[in-house]
Amino acid sequence: MNNIKKLEVLDLLDEIEDMLENVSSVPFTGKIMLNRNELIDIISKISAKIPEEYQHVKYLFRNRDEILAEAEKEAQVIIENASKKENQILDGIEAKKKELNIQFTEEHRKLIDNSEVIIIAKREAEKIINEAKLKANEMRTSSFDYSHQMLIKSRNDLEARIVVLDRNISELERMK
Repeated sequence: MNNIKKLEVLDLLDEIEDMLENVSSVPFTGKIMLNRNELIDIISKISAKIPEEYQHVKYLFRNRDEILAEAEKEAQVIIENASKKENQILDGIEAKKKELNIQFTEEHRKLIDNSEVIIIAKREAEKIINEAKLKANEMRTSSFDYSHQMLIKSRNDLEARIVVLDRNISELERMK
């Protein structure tokens, strides 16, 4: 999600707004003079870009479940790796016990189970599992937030631009 694609349509709409703000007005009329070809060129670019950028946002929205599923898969892999690591540590301890042929009494087993190595291994495994769960939740939240923000921003920017364009069209029609 770090590579957020910039919406070029919004840049083009900003360009129209700048053009409208910086254009000379016809004295005593309140009307403005625009370079028709520049405005038509920008509008053509917007028309070409809207489907492309809309498809990008639509793709993100449509595939949010897949994105979340992928994040959950990654979290599951991290959890499985932590569990495997914990099992490897425990297996290593068991192998060492067998290798030394030590007969442990029930009391010795309790001491070994509470040994510092196992406590550290269990803490580390719990830490890895908790971090994986946290990362999965963060990725899920981030994906939803990004999609929501992009859709709201697009809608708000387009609504604002439509108001400006409608006003300019009305003014141009009055100039006829």
